[in-house]
Amino acid sequence: MKNVFELLESASLTCPERLLFEDVEGVNYRDALSKVSSVACYLWSKGIRKQRILVNVGRDFSTLLLFFGIALSGNCYVPMDPTYPEQRKKDIVDIGEVAYGFDCPELESLSAKEAFSFPINEADILEMKAAFNAEDPLYLMFTSGSTGKPKGVMKCHRNVLAFVDNFVSTFGLEEGVRICNQTPFSFDASAKDIYLTLKLKGTLYIPDKTKFALPKVIVDYLNEKQVDTILWVPSALTVIAKTRTLNYIKPEYLKRVFFIGEVFPAKYLNMWTAAMPDTHFVNLYGSTEIAGACLYHEVKGELPIDASLPTGKPLHGNEVKLEDGEICVCSDQVALGYYNDPEKTASTFRVEDGKRFLHTGDFAEINDDGDIVFHARKDFQIKHMGYRIELQDIEAVMSSLDYVEDCCCLYNQDKGKIVLFVTLNRELENAVTVISNDAREKLPYYMVPNIVRVLPVMPLNANGKIDRNGLKKSL
Repeated sequence: MKNVFELLESASLTCPERLLFEDVEGVNYRDALSKVSSVACYLWSKGIRKQRILVNVGRDFSTLLLFFGIALSGNCYVPMDPTYPEQRKKDIVDIGEVAYGFDCPELESLSAKEAFSFPINEADILEMKAAFNAEDPLYLMFTSGSTGKPKGVMKCHRNVLAFVDNFVSTFGLEEGVRICNQTPFSFDASAKDIYLTLKLKGTLYIPDKTKFALPKVIVDYLNEKQVDTILWVPSALTVIAKTRTLNYIKPEYLKRVFFIGEVFPAKYLNMWTAAMPDTHFVNLYGSTEIAGACLYHEVKGELPIDASLPTGKPLHGNEVKLEDGEICVCSDQVALGYYNDPEKTASTFRVEDGKRFLHTGDFAEINDDGDIVFHARKDFQIKHMGYRIELQDIEAVMSSLDYVEDCCCLYNQDKGKIVLFVTLNRELENAVTVISNDAREKLPYYMVPNIVRVLPVMPLNANGKIDRNGLKKSL
């Protein structure tokens, strides 16, 4: 295959009536193929070729159909959350050199309503398919940059097609899976849900984000839809565990739980594995610069409360090495690079011994079982009191305390202070003093937080992860 559209086309031939996507309503494979073809013909009729096209994403399947129509037409989609601050929106448009957008008055606006009802021209479709090239850009995803400006990571069709092939062959997944999406479509992690669903001729359920606010409601939803597979960030799973929801209601059909993006505290992961012993739990590792994931570790049994969960071994089709402790990946899943930033691309995507390696900026070590164990982001390493310290090491120790619900550790460079933000799962008299004393007992003196702040609730970003950038503003 050379274009992700071929995944949809193949499935529509073998299971045209099967439900593909469902939000409030649903669409089957046959109707999805028709709507996607209309979108592509709409763009083709306007002479739009090899352009980056903005899509203001929502939690609805029409967003995904626009993605596929853009892909079929040989263009590249740029997902954007319409709630982003105006400056970030402007940066995405400027950096990505985006001229077109669906229902975007500030750009050369395209009409989604017109696109979905546009007549299909089979001759045009054949011309589009004849031009398929696996190296053509599929989507441009923006992530935070160290300069304060977002950086655009460009992925091609080969990246995504390689990921779904490698993932399915690694885990032996069967056709007809029922996946529940959690990650917003403006985040790269959502691509796993979208394209694995297509590869496996399955169904992707898209619940309203308000369902995730009440653990029982989302578990009821999983049962109602008979969901058997989820790929969620640990924060979303942690909320269900910490409210003890699993003590009285469980996702009855769930066979596989994949989690990625941040550390899953062992005490909450243990609650999941104890409640659902027949479910497979897998820790995935990847980055925005890699389609999907490149490392995995299947969780077996109860973990020590302060355990560092391995990111594991490479998925099929991935070569992973440690270079001076940094995780480096060679794979067809590795992105094309950073859009319009050749200097950053050259420093991050390096050719070594004839192979192209992504230098992730993540540091790790190899344990006695041969598994890679993530240690810290380069960004999270500080120098304090003459010592090099990984802030995530402090978080791992403090999160093991039985009264700690969530924690986040940051460094105030100007004042030379380690700041620990904590939320508690019960009332604790003289909380700051107790936490500080426990930190002194469990950590070397140079790693003990200088400031402890107890929060009523830990702020989360749109992806369900701890909002570190928001917390930094309060330092």
